[in-house]
Amino acid sequence: YFFSYQEEKFNSLMQEVRLTSSFDGPLNFAMGGYYETSDRELLAGAVLGPIAQDPTTGKFNAHDNRWDNSTDAYSFFAQVVYTPIEQLEIAAGARYTNQDRTVNARNTFVNAGFSGGEAGGLTLDGMVQRLVQKNVWEIDSKHK
Repeated sequence: YFFSYQEEKFNSLMQEVRLTSSFDGPLNFAMGGYYETSDRELLAGAVLGPIAQDPTTGKFNAHDNRWDNSTDAYSFFAQVVYTPIEQLEIAAGARYTNQDRTVNARNTFVNAGFSGGEAGGLTLDGMVQRLVQKNVWEIDSKHK
């Protein structure tokens, strides 16, 4: 038999602000910013078939894992649109993005009967991943 369980907590905040123009002339613009922050905590475990009671904790499950994820990101963007004639629109824009994501996954318990009593006997022990992205630029144009 097999079953698993989990408990999750998640908090996040995302906000975007934009300012756009709609002038009668050939030149218009858009600019703004974006902010995001989030934190996630996940506790999970499983019973993987019949397993002996752990002599130290008294638990019957095979393992408990903990995952901590966090994200912090912000960006700024601007675009200028020039329409010299009705059939032609030229746009140029730029965006700066800073994004930092972290994942930390580890075992908090491994049943001695499941892995010989070695904490971290599963592959998640101490795994940390990090993604950082910066400086994204773009320029485009349109023809009507």
